[in-house]
Amino acid sequence: MRRSTPVIIILFCLTLASCKSKIKETQDSVYSRHLQKHVKLSIFHTPVPDNKNAFNLLILNDGQDIEKLRVKEITDSLYNKKIINSLVVVAIHTTDRLKELGIAGYPDFKNNGTNAAKFSDFINNELYFFIKKKTGVRKFNSISIAGCSLGGLSAFDIAWDMVTVLTK
Repeated sequence: MRRSTPVIIILFCLTLASCKSKIKETQDSVYSRHLQKHVKLSIFHTPVPDNKNAFNLLILNDGQDIEKLRVKEITDSLYNKKIINSLVVVAIHTTDRLKELGIAGYPDFKNNGTNAAKFSDFINNELYFFIKKKTGVRKFNSISIAGCSLGGLSAFDIAWDMVTVLTK
């Protein structure tokens, strides 16, 4: 055994230890009376800050695509580079995208989006309170919602309605 072998082994172990993700991931579900079903959730969060109210919240439509979107890896990278602050990401697995996502109250010409109002009610009246209870956060520092394609349209509609309600 050469003298450099222990040094190489130590460096290898340190490299593996430094690559460990700081992002914690859990799977959960919540029953929605608005949607009349259990909704699967993937929840990611950065390390818990000293002040839990320093957590930011990102609600993400299209949770069934989180692996393709590389949500965990991107969140971990941005957090490690100190580009983002403490964050909770709640990814909603939509099982009936064409009915649940869209503009609330305005189905399209193919009748897609017929349950968009129910989905919006689920987020505003059920999911948000579930997340607060689950994380122990009384008030998030900021709240964002996002999605891809139809999920993005739904996110924009829900955010628009929230701003409209808050400014009245």
